[in-house]
Amino acid sequence: MAEYDTTDFGTSVPPAPATPTAAPAAEPASSPYAAAVDQAQSYAAPQPSGQPMYGYPAPAPLMQLTGGMKFGWCAVGFLLGLTGILLAWLVNVDKAPQVKSDAIKFSVIGLVVQIGICILICLIFGGMLAMAAAGVASMAEYY
Repeated sequence: MAEYDTTDFGTSVPPAPATPTAAPAAEPASSPYAAAVDQAQSYAAPQPSGQPMYGYPAPAPLMQLTGGMKFGWCAVGFLLGLTGILLAWLVNVDKAPQVKSDAIKFSVIGLVVQIGICILICLIFGGMLAMAAAGVASMAEYY
């Protein structure tokens, strides 16, 4: 019981635990450049925060083309031909490899469709001209 203090009322109270005292913080050594660094940091341009403005989440990087984008690149290839293929490559040079290859592929598909339609139109008009020429030639012996 010698380790406990007693109060006037006869109850024993355990001793208070010893609180460790913190060592005083060491003063940082002042250098002539410390003030200049602090001043440069206070005048530095504010860095943009990682959070997008107005609370909208940051957009995810484009990993694959949607159906509308595929149709759009097909239309660009159809309307612009080889220039459309070059445009698809230049626009998507910094995107994911899958996106770039899909854009080029669909612009090539558009170019192939354009060439196919041109060949089909030439065959149709060529056939019509051949039939007209043959018809005129067959009528020539009757006169």
